[in-house]
Amino acid sequence: MLSQRLTGPTPFYAGCSNVSSYFRLDSRLETEIERVIGADRFGFYLATAGSQAEALRLYSWNAAIASAFLGPIAMIEVALRNAISQQLRKTFGPAWYDDAAFLAFDGTPRTQSSVSTAKQRIARAVPARRITLLRPALNRTLWPSLQPAFSRYTHRRSLVRYLEPLVPFRNRIAHHEPIFNRRPAEMYDGVLLLADMISEDLRGWIEHHARIRTVLADGPVTTGVKF
Repeated sequence: MLSQRLTGPTPFYAGCSNVSSYFRLDSRLETEIERVIGADRFGFYLATAGSQAEALRLYSWNAAIASAFLGPIAMIEVALRNAISQQLRKTFGPAWYDDAAFLAFDGTPRTQSSVSTAKQRIARAVPARRITLLRPALNRTLWPSLQPAFSRYTHRRSLVRYLEPLVPFRNRIAHHEPIFNRRPAEMYDGVLLLADMISEDLRGWIEHHARIRTVLADGPVTTGVKF
């Protein structure tokens, strides 16, 4: 059983006291947390909230929103990558990236160089640069081969409309930047729409496990924000 597989040696922190039970946010601690975060990073929150205490609450809330988005975004990334890869394998074979018909869709030097660079990076175990297969230039060429990977009512424009904003949003999360002011509720709606396009069942699975709406509804004023 899963619970048995997760059972292991006593965690190193098992004997630690419950620090959170004794946590008290006072002016000294507020100043210390601000110092640790850094004046430049904290300055935006301070200017937005107006006071040190409210800025710390806003910072914590932002961290909670970012944390809540990690799971849903991870599912979209994995599901989208697999959907495209599986469809390309069906159409062009396991080594679709070497198939002459696939490469002929976009024979520009830039694309050819990108494919070559990606292969080299994979061979060296270096993270590959993103190669987009959803550009408008490929709407009448490659997209008809990719479209069956998605729900039958999905159009390339619809997919790109919700996918493109998600990339910089994800990057802001990865770099610990403010996202509370980046329309997170709309971004989550976009995540769910993308899930619908990839699989009829994925949206419900994400909604069942995600806590984004709860975190957003709580807002930064609550003292019980957990990230």
